[in-house]
Amino acid sequence: MKKRRTLKLLAVNLTILMTLLVFVELIFGAWIFKDKQLAFFGVSPNMNEQFEITFYTETPVTVRHTRDQYGLRGQNSFNQPEKIDILTIGGSTTFQKFIDDADTWESHLEDKLKAAGKSLIISNAGINGHSTHAHIKAFDLWLSNIEHLKPRYILFYIGINDFLPRPFLLSGNTENSPIKAALQGNSIIYNALRRAKGAYMAKKNEFESNVDFSQHEFNSTTLLTAEYREFYLNEFIPAFKQRQQKLIDLSLAMGAEPVFITQPMALYRFEEGKLSGVAAPLYDYVTRQALTGVDCYELISHVNKAMHEVCGQKFKIIELTSLQIWKTEDFHDWFHNTPKGTQKVADEIWKQLGFYLH
Repeated sequence: MKKRRTLKLLAVNLTILMTLLVFVELIFGAWIFKDKQLAFFGVSPNMNEQFEITFYTETPVTVRHTRDQYGLRGQNSFNQPEKIDILTIGGSTTFQKFIDDADTWESHLEDKLKAAGKSLIISNAGINGHSTHAHIKAFDLWLSNIEHLKPRYILFYIGINDFLPRPFLLSGNTENSPIKAALQGNSIIYNALRRAKGAYMAKKNEFESNVDFSQHEFNSTTLLTAEYREFYLNEFIPAFKQRQQKLIDLSLAMGAEPVFITQPMALYRFEEGKLSGVAAPLYDYVTRQALTGVDCYELISHVNKAMHEVCGQKFKIIELTSLQIWKTEDFHDWFHNTPKGTQKVADEIWKQLGFYLH
């Protein structure tokens, strides 16, 4: 009898819990209120935040990060999408959460264009954690719904969130099962757990932090297996090329010319022309393949080669990954730039692209 009462009480409590979860999902999720899908996707409209940080300074510094009502970042196009000539799309290295509005690489590039008599307005559509999977989805869910948004160029700053079959940070994968895709697009609980997991992985892998690079050994060690390399080249890279082609098609459909920019990382370095990488292994959490910095350079180089093959002679590619100019002072973690780094990114894009823009 006591056991039966306990089971009955448990059933009642589970019913109450499930009812509460359903209520939370219906009220705070996007199952009914579809306008909330953009928030789950990572778009941050009407953002006006200030951060006091010490990632790249000896003393605390305050940076400001603003986004307009459309979720776009750009001081000269704020709430005026019709003014945008160049739209940048990428992940957190484009989003640049902890870089001041005036110090993003887009802002520096816009200044260089203006100084050269090319008054082209740049706006930033980067979103943390997004890879090409989510960039594709962004056109349908977000960018195509911004009235009067007709950029002449779209700059895709991609590679870091794509060079593993599954990036360290979740990417809004468009190839999910229908159930998982529905949860990503509508569930407040699922997305809260997803963000928590992403934050944990970011902290574990020293993302968006202040890495003391002097405490890490750099050498020529490689752990990449022949089996993994075969999978990467024969399965992963062809799928990436298909997604890149889709981005080209979506850009052209919007009336914009796509430009692709390869990405540098602090996981590797060149010293007197010799490549070395961080010795402590990272992991591809799908295959459990351990990867050193040299391995990561090889993998992202395969991604970059694929981009060149897709673009051919039709579309411009800006090469940053292989340049032997990057210093530890250009990064505050393995992937994200300091203001010195964003200035250098802008300088190199200008050198390789400035004459091309009109």
